[in-house]
Amino acid sequence: MNVFLDQDGVLFDLTRAACNRFGIPFRNDLNGWNLIKEFGATHGVTREGFDAMLSDPGFWETVRPYPWAHEMVDRLLKAGAPLYILTICRFAAGYDVKYRQLIALHPGLEGRIIVTDVPKHTIAGHSGLLIDDGETNLRPMGGRGYHWLETADAARGRQQMKEVVGWVKDSLKQGKAVKKASPQVTSIE
Repeated sequence: MNVFLDQDGVLFDLTRAACNRFGIPFRNDLNGWNLIKEFGATHGVTREGFDAMLSDPGFWETVRPYPWAHEMVDRLLKAGAPLYILTICRFAAGYDVKYRQLIALHPGLEGRIIVTDVPKHTIAGHSGLLIDDGETNLRPMGGRGYHWLETADAARGRQQMKEVVGWVKDSLKQGKAVKKASPQVTSIE
């Protein structure tokens, strides 16, 4: 059973970089994917502007890892998880930068990085586990996903990291995705 871990919003702080780009005051409760809805009228954030930002390799150079990112990857690898980073990049400009960032985060990721432009469930398959901040990526996983609640709060991020590592260990031990009482574990079938 392979374990697939998302990059943006789980390991890397895309929201903070987007806020900086658009001149939006950063808050821990923001989610990068709803900046258009929340700040479109006040800061002129549009879909076109967001896409232009994502297609700029200079933008990706500003996206930094969360404080728990290295430890999370390390713990999952030490737990014996057949771990892959699965990240979507619709713009060719971001591919190389995202790959370099992940190798810099943890050299153990060499050969374990998938940067794609297809839906994640088509790669994670019917038996993999997916840890992602996007519910739309998790819905087709049929209960084999952990819905990471994007946060820049270090304490909250570290707590989720512990839950994810425990969930993955339990799932690997049982050979199938284990349903947890935690509200973060997606059970959409």
